[in-house]
Amino acid sequence: MATLLYTIIGMTASASLNCAVRREISPCTCSPGLFANNIDVKCEQMESFGQVVNALQDRFTEDHNIWLTISHSQLLDLAALSFWEMNMNIKSLRINFDNLSAIDVGAHDVHQTIAPIRSIDNGGDLGITLRKDH
Repeated sequence: MATLLYTIIGMTASASLNCAVRREISPCTCSPGLFANNIDVKCEQMESFGQVVNALQDRFTEDHNIWLTISHSQLLDLAALSFWEMNMNIKSLRINFDNLSAIDVGAHDVHQTIAPIRSIDNGGDLGITLRKDH
């Protein structure tokens, strides 16, 4: 019984440490990932990509691996802004139900690769261009 209690306390402490910025990233949400230093971040019903950037910019340290999902949002300004303005280590990016037809990630001054990028129901196949600039 004590082991179970310590496990629950440890999981709660881990959740609060990894998602200490919960209020600061609103309306996005976060939860601890399956492994240490992994954080699942979800942004839903965002009015713009700029709102995503403003909510997440400089909120996580580089040692956190971010699994980012953006869904049911209006990302019409995606080409004008950069994922890298958020200053976080995005390990996985999911863009779901956002009515996008293409993403030119190369236009975002990529300093590292984001893998994998997944899209679901974005009005057909989502054309993704990856380019690493030096």
